[in-house]
Amino acid sequence: MGGDDGKLIALSAKGEVTLLATDPKRRWIDNTALHPDGAVAWSAGKTAFVRSGKGEEKSFDAPSTVGGLAFAPKGLRLAVAHYNGVTLWFPNMAAKPEYLEWAGLASRRCVQSGQQVSDHDDARTGAAWLAARG
Repeated sequence: MGGDDGKLIALSAKGEVTLLATDPKRRWIDNTALHPDGAVAWSAGKTAFVRSGKGEEKSFDAPSTVGGLAFAPKGLRLAVAHYNGVTLWFPNMAAKPEYLEWAGLASRRCVQSGQQVSDHDDARTGAAWLAARG
């Protein structure tokens, strides 16, 4: 969970709270995503952050405010949704992130294989989910 205090916390089923990260500028944590290997991603404004399962943190500045985050199921690739597109970022690689541009919102409901995967006020998070699965 993220909040307006700039902290990213984990809440266990037993009610135990663990501080995962704190935004250096204490900005609102807007979005979060979890990876099966223990990596966690979060965003604050235009910046997306990833902490690997080994604890290494990296950040990426998107072209505009981050609207959603989604990890690919294999490897450490993060889809960062923002206005007018999605950026695919490999935090462990020196390569430049791949920007996928499209204008506007194609749909309020993103669908893959006939199953609803996202139903949001806008389709950016759903688009990130679909792009991450590539």
